[in-house]
Amino acid sequence: MRSMKSLLIAYGAPYAVGVILAVGLKYHYSVSGSEDLRWVLSPTAWVVQRLTAISFEWEEHTGFVSRSHGLIIAPSCAGVNFLIIAFSTLYFTTIRLMPSVTWKGLWFGVTLGISFILTVGVNGLRIVAAVSLYQADIYGGWLTPERAHRIEGTLIYFSALLMAYQVVTRAVNLFISRGPVKASRWSLLVPFLWYSLIALGIPLLNNSGLRGEIRFIEHGFLVLSVCAGVLIVVMALFFLFRSAAIRIGVGRKNGKRPQGQLQCH
Repeated sequence: MRSMKSLLIAYGAPYAVGVILAVGLKYHYSVSGSEDLRWVLSPTAWVVQRLTAISFEWEEHTGFVSRSHGLIIAPSCAGVNFLIIAFSTLYFTTIRLMPSVTWKGLWFGVTLGISFILTVGVNGLRIVAAVSLYQADIYGGWLTPERAHRIEGTLIYFSALLMAYQVVTRAVNLFISRGPVKASRWSLLVPFLWYSLIALGIPLLNNSGLRGEIRFIEHGFLVLSVCAGVLIVVMALFFLFRSAAIRIGVGRKNGKRPQGQLQCH
């Protein structure tokens, strides 16, 4: 029988390490300025520059600045919250499938790397979309630039999280745990719960959301509405594709010629 110590190392330690990293990133982001966040601001600015040909200059205590376009990639644009969401979603939902402590340690680094690359790429795309959206002539009444920016950011972030979750979990099931890859539309609720917990739940727990109660309620409503809309669309597509696959499978089965039976023409 395995000792309590070995059980804690095998099962408890990987989760504890993940929690420490997530909490540490959150704390680091809350107390850091642009210089401390350059590790994520620099690659983000590089992605935006490659996608748009907008040139940026580093400015102390500010971030990456493009004076010709009036654009600043500041700490608020770093995407660290999404990095925490992506890491938590991918790591905590798959770590139990790793076959050994060594695999769990390797998977910690792999999911952190995937989450960082995903964050930089998606955040760069979000900033590019935000620049185009800000210049669009669509504002008036309820739709303000701030609300449009929040909707656009949530739409891009959550859609990317859904896709990453599906790809990573299927890859883990296929290549590591070697279990059956079961496509379930309800599994899409996992990234939704993680996104909601970190984007909305944590601000509520530390009372930062309550300081501007009305604004936070509106923010939460927009975030949940956009995420729910994305989920509905994806689940509907999932249902349509699955129904089509079942019909194709039934059609092939019905059209299969029985063995040993001659077919006359």
